[in-house]
Amino acid sequence: MTPGQPEGLDGVSLEARELRRLQTLAEAWRLLAPLERPEEVYRTVVETAKGATRAVSVLLFLYRPQEDALELVAAQGLSQEKVGFKLRRGEGISWVVLEKGEPLYLADVTQDPRVIFLSGRPQPGVYLGVPLRNAEGKAFGVLSMDTAGGVGEILPEEEFWIQALAEAAGLVLARIEALELAKAEAARAQALLELSLALEAARDPLVMAKEALETLLRLTPYHAGALYLFQEGTVRPAVTAGRYPLGFTQLYEEYPIPSCAT
Repeated sequence: MTPGQPEGLDGVSLEARELRRLQTLAEAWRLLAPLERPEEVYRTVVETAKGATRAVSVLLFLYRPQEDALELVAAQGLSQEKVGFKLRRGEGISWVVLEKGEPLYLADVTQDPRVIFLSGRPQPGVYLGVPLRNAEGKAFGVLSMDTAGGVGEILPEEEFWIQALAEAAGLVLARIEALELAKAEAARAQALLELSLALEAARDPLVMAKEALETLLRLTPYHAGALYLFQEGTVRPAVTAGRYPLGFTQLYEEYPIPSCAT
C-alpha cells in the first residue's frame, strides 16, 4: 500500500475497496441486465449471493406501500419456504436497514432484540443487510444474508460485494418498472386511438356504448361493465361487456328494478 493512503478496517486501502466495489458492480450488472421480469431478478440475486458466500440464508424483502409492509419475495437457504412472509412496519432488523438506508452488520443476531427469527426460535449467527435503491436513490427493499441456524460465515468486508449486487439489482428493477410503465402508456394510447376510430365508424349508439365499455375494461382493473337504461318504468341493462355471471341480464327480467324518475 502506498504510504499515507487511507486504509479500511480490514487493512485494505479505501481506493482498493472502491475499485473492487466497481468491479463487482460491473459483474453484477452484466449478470442482471439481460433479465426482463422482476421475478427473474429476485431469484438471480438470491441465488448469486448464496452461491458466492458461505451464508446460510439469503433474503430479499421489498417494501409494499399499500400494506406498509416488507414482503419476502425471494430466498435461498433455510428460509426459502418463507417466501410471501411479511413484516409490518417496525418488525425485524430489515426495517432498520430500509429506514436508515445504510448497510448493517451484526456479529451475533441473538444480541439484538430487534431481530425476528423466521424459524420461530432465536439462533446465534451473523447478519449482513443492505438496502436496494431506485434510480432516485430511495430505498425500496433489503437484501440480507445470515448464518442463523446453520454453519456458515459472513465477513464484514463482504459488505462491498453484497452492496454492489443490491445496487445493480435496484437499477435493473427500476429499468424494468420504467419499461413496463412505458408499455402500459403506449397500450393505453393505442386503445384510446382504436376507440376513437371505432366511434367515428359506428352509427348505432348501443354499438358505440359497447366499444366504449370494452375499451374501459382494457384500461382499468374492472372485469365487467354495463350501460343501464330506463325502459318502461324500470332500470334494465341495455349493453354489457366483460365477465358477468350467467343469466345476469335475465335477473332484471324476473326482478325488475323500478325507476325512481318522476
